[in-house]
Amino acid sequence: MRPDTVAASTWTHDSPNRAYIPAVDHLRAGFAMLILVYHGWHMLWYRMVFGQPFQVQPWPIVDNPLLAFILEGHTAVGAFMVLSGFIFVHGTQNTHITYWPFLRNRLLRIYPMYLLVVFLGASLTPQQDVAAGMVRYVLPLANYGPVLFGVPAVMAWAVAVEFQFYLVFPLLHALLRRHGSWLLMRMVLLAIVLRLLLVLGGQDVTVLSYLTIAGRIDQFLLGMAAGYWLPWLIHRVSHLRWHVVPAALLILAGSYAFHRAGGWPNTTWWRALWPTAEGLAWSWFVLAYVAFGPSVPALLSRVLCWVGQISFSLYLLHGMVIDAVGVRQWMPRVTNNPYVDALVVTIVIVVPLSLALAAFAYRVIEVPFLGLRRRYTGGEAAVTSG
Repeated sequence: MRPDTVAASTWTHDSPNRAYIPAVDHLRAGFAMLILVYHGWHMLWYRMVFGQPFQVQPWPIVDNPLLAFILEGHTAVGAFMVLSGFIFVHGTQNTHITYWPFLRNRLLRIYPMYLLVVFLGASLTPQQDVAAGMVRYVLPLANYGPVLFGVPAVMAWAVAVEFQFYLVFPLLHALLRRHGSWLLMRMVLLAIVLRLLLVLGGQDVTVLSYLTIAGRIDQFLLGMAAGYWLPWLIHRVSHLRWHVVPAALLILAGSYAFHRAGGWPNTTWWRALWPTAEGLAWSWFVLAYVAFGPSVPALLSRVLCWVGQISFSLYLLHGMVIDAVGVRQWMPRVTNNPYVDALVVTIVIVVPLSLALAAFAYRVIEVPFLGLRRRYTGGEAAVTSG
């Protein structure tokens, strides 16, 4: 076991099924912060320029690759999907998973905070068919059909996709143990073929590739494969941790190319391939960063671990902070360039407020339920070294 694993686990809320790895919380922190800045920049820029809530068009296009990466920060959703597959396989591939205890743990991990934002949103939209909407959101099928319940539940669609993966993960895990990772790769290939057929047949490529398990399954499967391969790679790939640099550059280059091709609103057929490309790049980065994680200075690691611990609350609650800042016009014009000013307001005002709110909600809502989780694995969780 790595020394930083022991030290970190004394102050974090451990899973009873897997050894704690600080690098995983570092990744959660980075992905959640990217989503926060991405949403803040877009929504506040739009309010500054047009004086109304965000619309997809016009989509800002820039020349700077780093800024383009932030403007296409929706890629962090794909990164979270990869990380989910990786986490569940890491440390459990040598043991079986019991289905109902696994699902119970997922409910305890996800649903307290998720239901909070869903009920909060439903209370603000009495004019809608709340009963039918609640059934769809609670099941969870929020990614199918129109968006309901306003700003509080704006991220419900992504939670729904995640939970749809949870429902089938124990079966996929059993198949992975029996047949190896190449079966997962064949599943990825099948998903690509089916998406392409549907898109060539006239179906909406954005809905299919971005909002549904049909598009996101590649990323979960590639994350599972990454978790499966990590022990082998650690001992056979020299300097795996330094792969974090080319992996990060690949993600930046891919995001820039995607951005210059029109960004998120792009509806060309090749978007059916984008979840796979995104999943491959993020899988490489996750593998490299897990190896790199122990090199992060202790103080910075603790800060990142703290943000990672509260990342789910941050993910669900930050939209309300952004909306409040925009509606109340807490947006000082520092440079009179709305691009720059919106980014400054996001970093200086939205980020601290969102972190404070998420930390409080995590302690009040998440922690009590996290303590109720139990083992769902059939043996000792493996610990990856290196």
